[in-house]
Amino acid sequence: MTSARDRMQADLRTAMKVRDSVRVSVLRSALAALANAEAVVPGDQSSTPVAFGTTEVPRRELSEADEHQILAREIDELQTTADELRQHARADDAADLDVRATILNEYVHG
Repeated sequence: MTSARDRMQADLRTAMKVRDSVRVSVLRSALAALANAEAVVPGDQSSTPVAFGTTEVPRRELSEADEHQILAREIDELQTTADELRQHARADDAADLDVRATILNEYVHG
């Protein structure tokens, strides 16, 4: 069974080939959120000097549950913002965010 991240990376390549700009944007954003979650907090790092002014820091490993939790948080943010936009009579913008949340839902729920 492939992870959500693996499926997203494969689907990103496909979306780029077929020029599905919305799906490309959603997948890039979600993959960036996962990469950011792997970053080590600066105070907790034990680094190995590589060159002057740079360090190499090991990244955290995310479990499948961690990935799903991060994606669920992204979906929640999209839905919350969509609800706020609807309250301000911006249904078209809210619908766009609903589409984005639906795309991410594919990777959390199956």
